[in-house]
Amino acid sequence: MKTLETEFAALLGVKHAHACASGTAAVHCAIAAIDPEPGDEIVTSSITDMGALTPILYQAAVPVFCEVDPRTWNPTASTIEPKLSERTKAIIVHAPLRQSL
Repeated sequence: MKTLETEFAALLGVKHAHACASGTAAVHCAIAAIDPEPGDEIVTSSITDMGALTPILYQAAVPVFCEVDPRTWNPTASTIEPKLSERTKAIIVHAPLRQSL
């Protein structure tokens, strides 16, 4: 795994890259890296799943849900902004899986 991380970092032109076993693990690593205090808020999409929420909860942070654009199903600046507070530590924007209509 070390070779993968080293070569991937070189490909991207960055110092470090960390391989994760899943998207949930990657989100957990990212949240752990910002080291939220217990009770800090992390804004995330209202359309999500437990794989995106459990890393927030594991770090003792509080998920705050923002609405999504009904056309794209993604959060926008205008849906995120009302959810920001002094306790906001991060914003996680991820595109939900979407079926063709």
